[in-house]
Amino acid sequence: MALAKGGVGKSSISLSLAAELAKKHKTVLIDGDVQGNSSSTLVSETKFELADILNGKCYVEDAVVKTEIPNLFVIPTVATENNLRIYKAQKASDEPEVFMDITDELAKLGFEYVIIDTSPAFDAFEGNIFLATDEVIPVMLLDPYSFDGLTMFKKNLEEFRTKHKRQLSDSKAVIKRIVLNNYDSRLALSRNILEVMQKQSEYKTYLIPTEQNFKRSVNQKTPVQYIAGTKAQVLKGLEELAGDVE
Repeated sequence: MALAKGGVGKSSISLSLAAELAKKHKTVLIDGDVQGNSSSTLVSETKFELADILNGKCYVEDAVVKTEIPNLFVIPTVATENNLRIYKAQKASDEPEVFMDITDELAKLGFEYVIIDTSPAFDAFEGNIFLATDEVIPVMLLDPYSFDGLTMFKKNLEEFRTKHKRQLSDSKAVIKRIVLNNYDSRLALSRNILEVMQKQSEYKTYLIPTEQNFKRSVNQKTPVQYIAGTKAQVLKGLEELAGDVE
């Protein structure tokens, strides 16, 4: 999950998609955001984290943590540490295939789906993640700033794909779907941007309405699907997204 703007709900949607896929498949969520929001929602204690794998302090299997959700695992990032931030600044540009190696190892461990939550940046580290992905799913709010962020992200991704065309086939690291998060039908601005986005037929859009349970999920340490009272439209959007990704 990615977009060149923070606060759009990438972590919430990444976690929710991973939880939805886990209903049928062995799924692992990699927390690639230095804030560690996905990790703090799913697990309280960790022995190893993503940065330990990247720095060669443990094997991939050592850092995989089982959550309370059946079939859902996480490779966490600890927000209170600077390990991942340091790795991004000092080593990421020298190890472009590191996430390709990590996902290969996860496949050997029997994982069918790997979801990676990214930061708003688009540096060497995020590029290494995209090299290992089949699909990049942007998450955006229905506001002009997020729309501009999507435009910038699409431009950066195309430049990245051109630069790495020898490593990427036409079907890798592509955008096929966009999640429109926190939609409020009462707002004319939201309705107008939704209309514009839905006319862009090159991408399929998934509408996730405003839902307070996303905030509650952090406190309750469980995906939004497992919180009573979550809107039917939210559940439908997540089910549709997961079904299409499958």
